[in-house]
Amino acid sequence: MMVEGDDKERFEALMAREPKAKERYHMAHDENQEAADAVVEALSRRGIAFDVDSRPLERVDDKYDLVLSVGGDGTFLSVSHAVGAKPMMGVNSSQTFSVGRYCGTHVDDFEKVIDRVLDSKLTPIPLYRIGMELDGELLGPPALNEVLFAHSVPAGTSRYRIEVGGMSERHKSSGVWVATAPGSTGAIHSAGGTPMPTTASGLQFVVREAYSEPGEVPHLLRGIQKKEISLTSLMQDGGLYVDGARVVHPVKWGQTVRFMAGHKPLWAYRPSAAIFE
Repeated sequence: MMVEGDDKERFEALMAREPKAKERYHMAHDENQEAADAVVEALSRRGIAFDVDSRPLERVDDKYDLVLSVGGDGTFLSVSHAVGAKPMMGVNSSQTFSVGRYCGTHVDDFEKVIDRVLDSKLTPIPLYRIGMELDGELLGPPALNEVLFAHSVPAGTSRYRIEVGGMSERHKSSGVWVATAPGSTGAIHSAGGTPMPTTASGLQFVVREAYSEPGEVPHLLRGIQKKEISLTSLMQDGGLYVDGARVVHPVKWGQTVRFMAGHKPLWAYRPSAAIFE
């Protein structure tokens, strides 16, 4: 993380007031750097040709046979946006500070796992992503974890029409989570969703803090859909937040977003295809 200008001064003042936060920051930085160095050294010893790059990436060239992300889940998700059909594996760089649910290994076991990959003893599994269309135009990148549809201002009311499985309702809420199976243990689970088997291709949706109009009871508040989910914006300043806050697509009044299940799977090396725990 690079901090510059006035932000750097505030950051340094915060670190001076919070010695534990400062220690955590420096430990995480050191662990990440040591992990990156260890991965580079292991690949070099095996005579594997590779390039080193940093996120964000626009697109991974087809000349590569494997994409490695060194970091945590945030790094994995960011890099996955640039990956198409090529297999990918995450290397958790900090078991102290990172969960690394998407990571197929951690730095201490990396050499053992990469040898299994090279010997074709480990097979990648499909992690299905979310395809998105805005008024019929395909949006990118496909989401691996989840998409939040909501007002562009966090305190604003999200107004929209939701269509699922032939049913339609008009809602006021704090927004809608739409998640993949591998993303079902993340934010949507915290909002009341249900974990799904990792390689399932369906989508799960959960409406956040729905407001019930007098005399009306909304029914399309959560569920798992195998095909698609549609949301038509009834607000001027809506947005789609893809796998976090880095990728944002504005959605204006009357525009319809269609979420498509089972879209362009990411092939990921993982020890097993069990439910993420």
